[in-house]
Amino acid sequence: MMKPRTFKGLFLTIMLIGLLSLAGNLLAGDKSSGKTALSAKSSGQNQVVVSVNGDKLLKKDLDKLMQRQVNMLKLRRIPDYRINQNRAMLKKMVINDFINRSLIKQEAKKENITVTDKEVTAAIENMKKDVPKGISFDMVLKANGFTRKTIKDETRLRLMAQRLLKKDVDTGPAPTKKAIEKYYTENKTTFKVPEMVHVRHILIKTDKNADKKTMGRLKKRAVEVREKLLKGADFAKMAKKYSDCPSKQNGGDLGTFRRGVMVKPFEKAAFNQKVNEIGPVIKTRFGYHIIQVLEHKKAHTSSLSEVKDKIKNKLEADQKLKAWITYLDGLKKEARIVYAKGYEPDTKDQKGITK
Repeated sequence: MMKPRTFKGLFLTIMLIGLLSLAGNLLAGDKSSGKTALSAKSSGQNQVVVSVNGDKLLKKDLDKLMQRQVNMLKLRRIPDYRINQNRAMLKKMVINDFINRSLIKQEAKKENITVTDKEVTAAIENMKKDVPKGISFDMVLKANGFTRKTIKDETRLRLMAQRLLKKDVDTGPAPTKKAIEKYYTENKTTFKVPEMVHVRHILIKTDKNADKKTMGRLKKRAVEVREKLLKGADFAKMAKKYSDCPSKQNGGDLGTFRRGVMVKPFEKAAFNQKVNEIGPVIKTRFGYHIIQVLEHKKAHTSSLSEVKDKIKNKLEADQKLKAWITYLDGLKKEARIVYAKGYEPDTKDQKGITK
């Protein structure tokens, strides 16, 4: 069984790489211009923290965005003391993110770029294909601090950014064969593939407070299930009938994993068992398991032919990132970005107007 974990950046990577990451250095200063400062009359929760061509971020909305970011960090098990140490930096990141989002929306409107609800739904359905077996889409959203509404908002904005990128930004020529080979040679260690196994199992779940008699009865059930498998019973059908693991819906298939992912007794059995063998019943804190290894891949370094497409995609993404940063910097130079005192970026060359 897997160790408890969150899906680190699964959907952040899928959705926000094209938007937030491509928004440039979140801590970089804004080279914006303007002629008047924010009104000094606003205060408290209704204070305008920053204005982007008239689009305003209020203090109360900044607080909500900050709390959302803090919650996401906590879901990733970042300790409170580290969050508190970096709260000021986090606040500047959130403000800069608001600026980037505002500029994207404004430019999309100016160029009549729209995204329909149907397109948003289709994009989200495509994301669901990346959800691991046995895990629901809502579980992944929750693990990354998203709701059904926020996922729709993020997806709509990402699609807008992609269309602006395609329409207005020159990302340069495709990476050459020589550039791909050079990257592979210089980064060969990153293409090391750890030892992996593809496993399916049947779990007879136990309770940590169960008495000796109950444990004996459950172990006997696991042994009986294994005996049926040894006599030729279909593993997938047996998993659906007897297993107490959510993977039963996939015939007990847990997919492919490396060392360090599963609890130790399970890992030891999986990596030492012969392929296709119905292993002996093993005990973990989850219960009794019957394991079958479907494939065992030894550790190796991927060849250039195996990863050339991946390298090409990365180099293209890097080009897009650089072009997108330049594009956004241009929008910021032309924009009227006005900061309230105490919220301006810490940079000597920023030209935003402060209160």
